[in-house]
Amino acid sequence: MKSLQGYRIATLPIVVAILLMGSNGCKHTEENRPMTSEVPSDLKIIFGQQGTFAGRGMGYSIAGSGEVLRWEGKYPEENIEASAVTDSGHIQSLWQRAQEIDFLEMRDQSMSTVHYFVTMTANGESRRVTWVERNEESLTQAQEFYEECRAVAMSALGE
Repeated sequence: MKSLQGYRIATLPIVVAILLMGSNGCKHTEENRPMTSEVPSDLKIIFGQQGTFAGRGMGYSIAGSGEVLRWEGKYPEENIEASAVTDSGHIQSLWQRAQEIDFLEMRDQSMSTVHYFVTMTANGESRRVTWVERNEESLTQAQEFYEECRAVAMSALGE
């Protein structure tokens, strides 16, 4: 019995260490990814629809500087059709919303010949979220964010 008891005592620190590591995990939390009011210098949001006629796409890009582009082509920003600048308040609002919904942690990926997408780059990280169907009655957080970005882009471009 004495050797078994020693075994239990020796393994206790290992078990505790494993449990502590598991509770921290790899997922970012508000503690290790605090919300910041400062818009990252590399912020870029590209969103739209891809897979339309002949595999082409159409959409918008919004940069942290306020630059807004409307594009179409086989890949984002291939053919810029219009550009404008939006005010920093809109950029700040989109960045705040992206943090609230933890966009850079989303994992939604639904592909089809035609799909919608939002790609965001911020602080050296990028995340692309895609979906196929748009159910106007129950939008996901990514789809709501898409609509908010689209409203900013269309307003800046006078559409």
